[in-house]
Amino acid sequence: MSVGFHIGAVIIMENLPTEVLLNIFGRLKDATTLLDCVSLVCWRWNALAKDPRAWASVSCTCYVMQKTSTIFKSTARILKHAPALSKLTFRTRELVSAEEAADLIADGLTLGEVLNLCRCSISTVDVCCTLTMAATQAVCAWMERNSHTLRSLSMFVNGKLNQRRRQLNSIKSLVHLQELVLVVRESPRYQRELHESLTSLRVLKYSVSTPLRKVPENHVRLLADLLRGAAATLCHVDIDVILGPSAVQALKQCTRLTSATLNMGAVGAVHAMASLRELTLAVRSPDDRCPRNAEMPAVGTLCGLRLLRLNVETIVKADVGCGPMLQALGLAAPNVATLVVNYGRSASALVPAMEKDVCEFLETHPGLTAVTISSGGASLVPRLAGLTDLQDLRVDLRIPLNDWGTSCETFRSMSGPIRGVVKLIPVEVEPKTFRWMQR
Repeated sequence: MSVGFHIGAVIIMENLPTEVLLNIFGRLKDATTLLDCVSLVCWRWNALAKDPRAWASVSCTCYVMQKTSTIFKSTARILKHAPALSKLTFRTRELVSAEEAADLIADGLTLGEVLNLCRCSISTVDVCCTLTMAATQAVCAWMERNSHTLRSLSMFVNGKLNQRRRQLNSIKSLVHLQELVLVVRESPRYQRELHESLTSLRVLKYSVSTPLRKVPENHVRLLADLLRGAAATLCHVDIDVILGPSAVQALKQCTRLTSATLNMGAVGAVHAMASLRELTLAVRSPDDRCPRNAEMPAVGTLCGLRLLRLNVETIVKADVGCGPMLQALGLAAPNVATLVVNYGRSASALVPAMEKDVCEFLETHPGLTAVTISSGGASLVPRLAGLTDLQDLRVDLRIPLNDWGTSCETFRSMSGPIRGVVKLIPVEVEPKTFRWMQR
C-alpha cells in the first residue's frame, strides 16, 4: 500500500507542468536546497534548478573580511552557480580563528575574483557597510556590469575621496535604477557626479551617518542633483536632513510625488503637488524652523492629501512652533482622512502649546477616519467625540481628576465601528504638598 502510494506520488510529480514546478521552487529561500537537493533529484529538476525563476525568493548575505577582502566558501559557491538572486547584501566582519579560516574562506579568493565569476542577475543590492578600497572597486565594477538588472540599491557612501567618487560614479551608471537608499558621511566631497542622472528613479531615501546641526553645501548639491534628475519619475522621497534652497527648488519640480517624508522647513516645497497622498513632517533638531507664511501651502493646494503625520522628536526654539504649520496644512489639505501626531520624549514640554492647534485641526476636519496622538490633554476629548466618521483611534491623554468622569463617559458613549486604544492617565490639577512637623 505504501509502495503504491509512493509510486503514484512520483508519477504525479513527474507529470507536473514546468510552470508549476518553477512556481514551487521559486518559493524556496535557501540556496543550498536548490544547489544540493533539487538539482540532484533527476535531469529535469537539475535543468529547472538552473532557471532564474527558481531562485526568485533566494537572498544571500556576503560577509567580507575587513583586512583581506576574502569571503566564505559557501557564499562564493552561491555567487558562482546561482543564476539569479532576489537580494545580495554585503557586510563586513572580523577574521575568524585560524582553524575556521582554513575551512571557511574561499580558497584564498578575494571578493573581486569571486564577483568576476558571478553571472547571476540580481535586482536588489545592499552595501550599507564600510568596505576597503579594493572591495569597493570590485563591488562597483560588478554593479556596472549588472546595471541592466539592478533595480534597488542601498549604499553607504564613505571612505577616502577616491573611494567616494568611485561609489558615486558607479551609481550614475545604473540607468534602470528605481529605488535608491543613500547613507552619506558627514561631509562628502561632491563634484556633481550624479548631475542629470538616474532618470528612472521612483524612490529616494537620503540620510547622514551622524546627526548634523548644520548641513554642508555638498549634501545640498548632491540632493538637488538627485531630485532634478528624477523629477519626472520620482514618487516617494524620505530625506533625513535639512534641505537648502537649491534642494527645495529641485523638490518643487517633482510633481508626481505621492509620498514624502521631509524636515519641517521643507513644507513649502510641496505646496502645489496635487498628486501627494501621504506627507510626514519631522522636527529632529532644536534649530529646525517653521517656514515663513509666504512659503506655507496655500488654501486648497493639497486636496489629494489623505495622510498627514507630524513627528516632533525634540523641542524647537521658543519663538518658532509647529502650530502655524499645522494650521496652514489644515487649510491646504481639506480631505485628510488620517492624522498622526507623535511627540518624542524630549519634546514633551511642547505638548500643551501644540494642543490648541491640534484641536483646531480636528474641528476643521470632521471627516477624519483615523487619529493617532501620542500625548495630549482634556481639551482633545470633545473634539475627538465630534468625529462622526472615526474608525481607528489611538491616543494617550493626561486628564485632570475633576474631568476624569466626564472624559471616561464621553469615550464610552462614542458609537460606530471604532477600533484602537484610548489611554487616559489621571493627573492632579494642582500639586499637593505634605509636611511633617517634628515633635
